[in-house]
Amino acid sequence: PLRANGAPPVEHTLALRAGEMRLDGFNLSRDSVPAGETFDIDMAWTALAPQPVDYQSEISLVGSDGLIWSRKGTERPRVYEDAPPTRTWSSGEWGWDSREVRTLSGAPPGIYDIVATLFDKATLAPVTFLDTDTGEVVGPAATIGRIEIANPGRASNLALQFLARGGFIGRALRRLRE
Repeated sequence: PLRANGAPPVEHTLALRAGEMRLDGFNLSRDSVPAGETFDIDMAWTALAPQPVDYQSEISLVGSDGLIWSRKGTERPRVYEDAPPTRTWSSGEWGWDSREVRTLSGAPPGIYDIVATLFDKATLAPVTFLDTDTGEVVGPAATIGRIEIANPGRASNLALQFLARGGFIGRALRRLRE
């Protein structure tokens, strides 16, 4: 079911609130993903009160360098239907919000933060996350977990943007020597 009562079955529990929604936790389709490939994240959101707007989430992968190493604009996995609009949820109901995240093919191997953003679909205004345990403001984006990006099993097919013409490298080296 897309919406249900009771506690959601999540592997990674959280205590974050964003507007009238609470992020209870998430499940990952895998703990390690090769660079350039995808993984699914299933987040469990609970409505704390009647929703005045429709919300949508976005997931990014952020490296220790502070750079984003995933494609912008996560989509629903192919076999998933869209969840009902959040404005139709009753207080206490929870629902799955599933996203497919594509890592960039050049992402170096390592551990990456999974960063969530929740925003109003109509205005694209982000909603501020609060830590429900401490009441502290987390911000418009919250690190909710971590995932490993591994070396790809095979080299990616990179399309050349510009073709080098004969003698290009030789001329460039001569200019460097001058």
